Amino acid sequence: MQAFYWPVSALTKLAFLFFYLRIFPGAKLRGCIFVTMGLTMCYWITFQFGNIFYCSPISMVWEGWDGEHAGKCLDINKFMIAATGTNIFIDVVIIVLPIPQLLKLSLSWRKKVGLLAMFAVGILSVSSWLRRLFSY
Repeated sequence: MQAFYWPVSALTKLAFLFFYLRIFPGAKLRGCIFVTMGLTMCYWITFQFGNIFYCSPISMVWEGWDGEHAGKCLDINKFMIAATGTNIFIDVVIIVLPIPQLLKLSLSWRKKVGLLAMFAVGILSVSSWLRRLFSY
């Protein structure tokens, strides 16, 4: 099941970034969005292959528990902490990207605060990721 997590996570992030490309025309922001897309793709590829090949040979994943087979595995806990930290960082970047553009809209401050509050709901998911990260 872990092999399905990375594509789902990365494709969800990419969906938000493509949405941003569609609604925000500024060249500077678009450049930041493309950089974040590249970072997301690197995240996906790195942790997808890391998850599949963290044991050498791969059969050590299911045979290594008995200590009778030759091979070695990376520390899966450190691997997952690195993956979680990277995931949180990308999530925070995706949440923060539209804020400067939203503040530039010609709306009343009350409407701006409401709009920022809608985008800030994502911070709740980031805080749950932070709790998970630091509970190890």
